[in-house]
Amino acid sequence: MTFVTFHASLNSETEDILQSKGVHFNTADIYERQINWLLRSAEFYFPACRMVVITDLDTNFNDLIHDRLKGSVEIFRAKAPGHGAMLSRARAQVEWLEQEKLNQTLQAEPIILVDSDMIINGSMDELRSSDYDVALTYRTHRKMPINGGVFIIAPGQMDNALRFSRWVEQIYTSKFSDDLWYGHQQALIETVGRADFDASNKSHLLAHCPSPSSGDDQPVRIKLLSVEDWNYTVDVTLKSARALLKARILHFKGTRKLLMEPYFSAFILSNRGFFKCFSFYRKAITQDWRPKLAKRSQKFKLLFRSSSPESL
Repeated sequence: MTFVTFHASLNSETEDILQSKGVHFNTADIYERQINWLLRSAEFYFPACRMVVITDLDTNFNDLIHDRLKGSVEIFRAKAPGHGAMLSRARAQVEWLEQEKLNQTLQAEPIILVDSDMIINGSMDELRSSDYDVALTYRTHRKMPINGGVFIIAPGQMDNALRFSRWVEQIYTSKFSDDLWYGHQQALIETVGRADFDASNKSHLLAHCPSPSSGDDQPVRIKLLSVEDWNYTVDVTLKSARALLKARILHFKGTRKLLMEPYFSAFILSNRGFFKCFSFYRKAITQDWRPKLAKRSQKFKLLFRSSSPESL
């Protein structure tokens, strides 16, 4: 398995633009720590996995990687221009895929590109199948039903994944470039095709992505994965506690980032049994963590936050 994530520091202009739209950033080491938790969780379930962090030319990563991971994490510095937000990520991912193809990297296992505020939570054997080219996670959301935080490439499907990613980036640039944060998810549903998505059985569909060289409309086979299993938003409820037992990838959006460290410590470094899971969440609910998370995020300015914890 190959696990890939992205992080780049924002410039002041981008921060001002996002803040004007109700999205606020704070400079802190939370991003460095969450990348370490992500990569260490991947290593926990897949000891021989390849780990890659995509970034820009300027972001400082001197102290990013945990000592136990140093030497095993690749840092790829993309030259693609961008604003440091989602458009920058889309362009950087395309550049990394192009480099992988140029290097003729052997791709015998799936490639999982994920947000940095995620934790790998279990086996992913079914991703080794040959019935798809790329996989995306979907949710119940009329405007943006496909969440861009997880993008999976099937074994041996680098060419189709690159063609799909180029098309998404092209649509983002031409139609949604003014939306630095949600433009990527809007470009994803447009690439997939809203009508095709609505008419699908939420299992598989075809996306028509013209080849940049010939212009031929070659379909890309897309596997649709439920966010409940593959991009689960963690919360402090008993329902969420039960869901943690089956979700493969966990997403700690917004103020939930403060739950990453206790989850990593309790379930990755210790026993992940049901009773430990139940005990952890019972304690979280009893102590009423929801207001505490919001209060701590303001007091210590540890993390990215906005008017809604769903903004990530």
